[in-house]
Amino acid sequence: MNPKLGDDPTLLQRLADAYSDAKRMGLTQDVLLTEFLHLEAQIPGFYRKPVISKWLEKTGASIEDRFTDLLDVLLKEAERAQEVR
Repeated sequence: MNPKLGDDPTLLQRLADAYSDAKRMGLTQDVLLTEFLHLEAQIPGFYRKPVISKWLEKTGASIEDRFTDLLDVLLKEAERAQEVR
């Protein structure tokens, strides 16, 4: 966990807004909501970035499937970055 988060005066409101937005988008699974909020804490407004919002709003698969795919990609990218070090 990032120790700077405790000093972030915007954190609580950002998490509350992100939670509302995630629910509005259709996330219902607690584990995915938790991951969504964790990402918001680490990367403010991550889901509002054009490439991410376009992916999450894409028709076809459910929001939960698309968000799970996003988490998989982020995990693979993190693993790749660790290998480079």
